[in-house]
Amino acid sequence: MKRKWIFLPAAIIFFMMSSPSYALYYSFGYGGSGSADANNFTMEIGSTDIRIGEKTYLGSISIPFINHGDSNIPSGTIDSKSPHNNNKSLGLRDEGMEIGILGKIGRPMLYPKTYVNLICGFTRTNNVKIVRSNPTGNYYAQSTDSNLEPVIGAGVSYFPELFEWGPAMILSLDIDNRRGITTSIGWCW
Repeated sequence: MKRKWIFLPAAIIFFMMSSPSYALYYSFGYGGSGSADANNFTMEIGSTDIRIGEKTYLGSISIPFINHGDSNIPSGTIDSKSPHNNNKSLGLRDEGMEIGILGKIGRPMLYPKTYVNLICGFTRTNNVKIVRSNPTGNYYAQSTDSNLEPVIGAGVSYFPELFEWGPAMILSLDIDNRRGITTSIGWCW
């Protein structure tokens, strides 16, 4: 059991002490204010050394987690269809955790160790159609469905080298239609 706990600190020390090539990186991000209308947490892993022809690109894969929770659903909503047709539709509401996959490709531009990126992907969200009964005022979940939401955006990634003996950091700012503004921080080795 104790050997498992020794592995993690040893791996961290190994990555920090190895000679830096700055090809691979990982980062964690947080943000909000997009069309999802909820905060997001994003995990990303990528490389700054993808060669296509004679040019070098940044490429990464991200997994966003957008937490809608149950706040979009009125409290006391009955989890079944309304027993009659005298209802007012409140539209579709996002519920639960929205998860997706995003790809990012970038080129070094503007300033050394700075990349301008394009972001593309999709997320899967759970939608609930809510109606309110006109006679009783009760809320009903008429239907539940899942939906794929396209994600498109742009961003900037910067890789400052803080220490000569260790890995560089990554600082990113992404803007896309679904997550909104997401800032990320991580390490490059």
